[in-house]
Amino acid sequence: MQLLPTVAAAAAVLFALPRTVPVLAAVPEKLTTVVEQSVEAASSEAEEETLPKLPYADGVYVGSSRGYGGAVRVQVTMENGSITEVEILDASHETKQFLRRAKRLLTTVVETQSWEVDAVSEATYTSRGILGAVQNALTGEVVNNPLPPQPKPAATLVVEEFTAPSIYLDGIYTAEATGFEGQITVQVTVA
Repeated sequence: MQLLPTVAAAAAVLFALPRTVPVLAAVPEKLTTVVEQSVEAASSEAEEETLPKLPYADGVYVGSSRGYGGAVRVQVTMENGSITEVEILDASHETKQFLRRAKRLLTTVVETQSWEVDAVSEATYTSRGILGAVQNALTGEVVNNPLPPQPKPAATLVVEEFTAPSIYLDGIYTAEATGFEGQITVQVTVA
């Protein structure tokens, strides 16, 4: 008895199937038409999405702005109303690993045709220096980037005079530790 509804449903599907073949045969034609229209629409949208020409004359512009360690100088090349190249002329005061990260902005500025892009994470101040220098080069505006946080001055050294014999043995002692830019070696003389 349970098989009877299943057999009836299968018979209904088989009976209706031959009638759907002409409808299914037309589906690829309809898909082709839709795809062709989408390609045409996409190509016209791509033409509309081309970046507008910038209002700067063709030429080579030089600008600077404050980065992490000091001034960053760049050279911006304009051709046919577009930024075609950005080069760093001087970033000698920047930390090398941060500068290496921030250099990817050079390509981003050319691709977006703007200095108004996000800074590179973990190289924020160097990034701001590069982007501000591009803005300065093209507009002539002075870009005042915020100063990086300044380290607190070290406490003054305390000189103690020992009148009692020291528990330390006389000699020269050397130790190493990892600092911001690499290994730091310290030498202490006990006399």
